[in-house]
Amino acid sequence: SRVLTLVFTDLVDSTALKTARGDAAAGELIGRHREHVTRLARECTGRIIKWTGDGCFLTFETSSTAVVFGLKLQETHHWETNLPRVRVGIHLGEVTETLFSGMVDVDGLTVDLTARIGGLARPGQVLISGAVYQSARQRIGENELGKPIRWESYGLYTLKGFDEPVDVREAGFERISPLSAPAASEKAWPASADKGAAGKREIRKIAVLPFTNISDTPDQEWFVDGMTETLIAELAKIKALTVISRTSAMQYKRTTKPLRQIAKELGVQALVEGSAMRAGNRVRITAQLIDADTDAHLWAERYDGTMEEILDLQSDVALAIAKEVNVALTPEEAAPRKQARAVNPAAFDALMKSKYALSAISTKSFEDALRHIHVALSIDSEYADAYAFMAAIYAQHIVYGTVTTADGYFHACTSAQEAIRLGGDSASALWALAYVANVVEWDWDRSLEYALRAAALNPSQADVMNMAGTVYAYKGGFSEAHRYFDRAIDADPLDPRHYFSKGSILVAERRYDDAIAFNREAISRFNDYTFLRCNIIAAHLNKGATAEACRVADELVAMHGENSPASLEMMSLMGICYALSGRTKDAEALLDTLRARHSREGAERPSGLGFITLALGRMEEAYPLLERSYRARNPMFLWFNLVHVFELLPFPIDDRIKRVLAQMKIASSPW
Repeated sequence: SRVLTLVFTDLVDSTALKTARGDAAAGELIGRHREHVTRLARECTGRIIKWTGDGCFLTFETSSTAVVFGLKLQETHHWETNLPRVRVGIHLGEVTETLFSGMVDVDGLTVDLTARIGGLARPGQVLISGAVYQSARQRIGENELGKPIRWESYGLYTLKGFDEPVDVREAGFERISPLSAPAASEKAWPASADKGAAGKREIRKIAVLPFTNISDTPDQEWFVDGMTETLIAELAKIKALTVISRTSAMQYKRTTKPLRQIAKELGVQALVEGSAMRAGNRVRITAQLIDADTDAHLWAERYDGTMEEILDLQSDVALAIAKEVNVALTPEEAAPRKQARAVNPAAFDALMKSKYALSAISTKSFEDALRHIHVALSIDSEYADAYAFMAAIYAQHIVYGTVTTADGYFHACTSAQEAIRLGGDSASALWALAYVANVVEWDWDRSLEYALRAAALNPSQADVMNMAGTVYAYKGGFSEAHRYFDRAIDADPLDPRHYFSKGSILVAERRYDDAIAFNREAISRFNDYTFLRCNIIAAHLNKGATAEACRVADELVAMHGENSPASLEMMSLMGICYALSGRTKDAEALLDTLRARHSREGAERPSGLGFITLALGRMEEAYPLLERSYRARNPMFLWFNLVHVFELLPFPIDDRIKRVLAQMKIASSPW
């Protein structure tokens, strides 16, 4: 017998990998994984005891070398994006070594316990026991591996078949590791949960339905919607939960659909229904948790307080729900959160009115939202959440063209930085910084850094996941891009933007048939969302099927007249489609329509004019128009480059335009 540190590794979804890639390709990836394990074990002086399928059992003389091995393996799989994710479990204890037919075997309860810890890990996670933490933490410097190591504690877990609970922790890197508590299961659950709670059905995904207004005054809808959004935001801070985003949840306002149908459409296991009532400075929130399978009411409670305490009330509601569904809470999450400063009721009202105004996409809604947010800041000049939302307003409307690129960029950056300085909604502020780094700076590394920091703070914020996926696509990391777009769709299943983004990178990967099929499926759910058909047009053009591309473009003409809000950008691709297929008159007609709209609306960027003129072969006329669009950061530049539209032109592109395309640094682009 001797004391060793034991490690179990396991590939995630290797069966799905074989189904998706085929046995040969999957076998090559699994072989590469084994090479990495073998190499890193040798570097860290570990010993491979045996391979079990896609998993490996190793021993190390010290806990510090075992943790270094786990972190290096995790990092290798993160950056080599074709490899599937890997789980790692590490424990320290006494084992029995035996020699059998010249091979060393290691046995004992410690081995079984280590395997159970490894099985508890999330994809990409290195879970360690408290004993390993105490030993390794003293020997590994914070930056020994070239970056800070995060040590997270998730408390005691009861593991089925073991009498004593185990102190479960994580070693990981920011923006690489999950850094979230393991999910409870029938084999493991937080020891803080009693036996009744441990036996409950696992609930890990929930939706908050729009609250009902039960105030005496019916004009409080903006306040009640704000209560819904605030609770969603509070629940989203709990990393073990997936919470449906506001965009999808608010589509059920005043719905008469049965709860089971809503839960099925959103893919959730439980729903939160609630109401809000306000009388002067007093507020009452009532919430109930409903099992989606049985319609059973699992929990209900009423909370009363003042407007100054509103965020504390919402935090209490979120914590009560989390405990009821038996999720594993980190010590920080389990502690009641108390806001650093009382909410100013008038400033809070103005912020809620601003969010309510921005629910529509128009110049008027943008102006109304800004007016309310300025009121909030005039009342409370250090209102961090108001600065965060102001940053989001400006960042979002750069693309919509309701603000100039320069003004939008300046206000988004300064507001976001002020929100972070004041300690406000950092996830939203970081998203705004990621957004402008993407659409204005075209700095993919900075954008990804901000997006991943925001995702760590709010794993359920779908827009953050979409942003991370988009930047990975620009950088050529398609596997990671798909993963983040899938997370966005999971958290916000009724927002077609996420389906458009995923459909676009299928075109970027040159998987044209897959792109057409995926976007057609999305159209069956979101028929009016124009840009899904744009993906199909791009896929057909890349296949050389110009007739099919034009047929889809004609569908868009029939569906959307020139007054469609999306038509300025949509018509750019339609004009290119017609020009490339020889329908010159149709392309020229679109040019005339765009010129009239551009003159009438005074748009900052000549949307579509330069792109269609270029496709018609008029290079000298196209270049100044394209340069203006480029300087104004027309987002169509990025998308056309990503889906290879510029590669379709039947003539050499001017070197000046090539330089513009090269500055985007789109990995899949030849420029």
